[in-house]
Amino acid sequence: MKSSITMIELVAIYNQYDLTLSDKDAQETLDQCNEQADQVYLKYGVGEPLPTRSASEWAHYYASGLAHEILCDSMAADDFHRNAYGE
Repeated sequence: MKSSITMIELVAIYNQYDLTLSDKDAQETLDQCNEQADQVYLKYGVGEPLPTRSASEWAHYYASGLAHEILCDSMAADDFHRNAYGE
C-alpha cells in the first residue's frame, strides 16, 4: 500500500522546522509528497535504485531543504551587510 500524508501532518512537519506555507504551496507540496511516496528512483548516471521514501519522509526532505535555503540566504545577507556597511 502506498503511503500518504495529510495536510495537518504536512503543516506539523513544516512547523518542526519553524516554517509556514501558503495554502497554495502547502497543497502543491502535499500533492508532490503523496505522488512521490514509495516510488523507486534511479541514481543519476549509474542506474542503481535509491531507497524509497514515504510521503512523510518526502515532507521532511522538502522542509529541511527549505529551512537550509533560508538559513543560507540569511547568512549571505548578513555577510553582505557586514562587508558593505561594516556592521
